[in-house]
Amino acid sequence: MYDWSDEQKMLRDAVRQFIEKEVVPLQEDLEHGDLPPYDVLRKMFSTFGMDVAAREGFKKRIEFERLVEDAKAKGETPPEKPVRDAVYVHFPHGSETQEVGIPGFWPATWVRKGDWKLIRFYAKNDNGTDRLELYNLKDDVGETKDLAAEKPTVVSEFAGLIDAFLKDTEAVVPKANRGFDKPPAAVGAAGWTPSKDAAVATKDGILVITSTGGDPY
Repeated sequence: MYDWSDEQKMLRDAVRQFIEKEVVPLQEDLEHGDLPPYDVLRKMFSTFGMDVAAREGFKKRIEFERLVEDAKAKGETPPEKPVRDAVYVHFPHGSETQEVGIPGFWPATWVRKGDWKLIRFYAKNDNGTDRLELYNLKDDVGETKDLAAEKPTVVSEFAGLIDAFLKDTEAVVPKANRGFDKPPAAVGAAGWTPSKDAAVATKDGILVITSTGGDPY
């Protein structure tokens, strides 16, 4: 099991607030009426900065095309279009329970470069360390044969790529909750044990639960 980081909680709360404020009041009209979702989507893009990222990407494409045209007009060799040497996917979601129904549904990051693909499953080994799986997609597109043990040099190179990617993007990496299946250090009032976002006590025979964090649930 995993414990949410502060960054994940902030994002979760922001999404919840947006849904409660912008989507829930329009739920009936969106699902069963004639209200198109485009205004809500535009507001979502603006709220979470996705519109800025899209504009920046479009701006870079236009600038590159202008450089190509200028070079052609001057009789010069136009610049080559940047090609991604590696493709990354960061998926910090999933759990042991979800993986039962969907194999591979586990928090992970993977990188594809050339014929090789390395997957880092977070805290999936029995001792809590990350599990690394390596596949040659040219020969094994179905990812049926893990070659991590046979290709330690490739694993080391690609693990370094993942480390650099996570650092460069400031990606939120899930951390295993080592104590999720352990008995509590101290039992709360009347046998109740609070989460880290609450405190419990008894007063005049009544159980009192007080929120101490940002999680209302």
